[in-house]
Amino acid sequence: MLQKNVTDDVDSLQRSEEASVGRVDTECVPKVLPMVASFECNQDHGNYQLGVVYNQETNVKYCKMGCYLFEVECGSCSKQFVEVVSAKDNASSTYRPSEKTPVYTCINQTKGCRYAVCGVCSIAET
Repeated sequence: MLQKNVTDDVDSLQRSEEASVGRVDTECVPKVLPMVASFECNQDHGNYQLGVVYNQETNVKYCKMGCYLFEVECGSCSKQFVEVVSAKDNASSTYRPSEKTPVYTCINQTKGCRYAVCGVCSIAET
């Protein structure tokens, strides 16, 4: 039920983003999630099945401070997911999600799991 609500919210957000071309969107709702320190994920993160263990994330906005990918690192290569790769960042230690280079997040991210893998590692592991 929660996953359906999040999916509906994301669809609604995408429609509103399409309608607001040219405006700067400074929010990352609905994917601002409270992180549960004691959450123990029951998923097998070594199983790279899209829709079963992982969801694909292509929206770089969710790497902003306050959003669910902020300061999250790839569970395999430890690259940090970032919104913008700046000159001071070492490109080999960061990963920017996009349509061509998605991040795969655990389906339990809505419950507090912060495990995710970059597209490069997910391809290498499958």
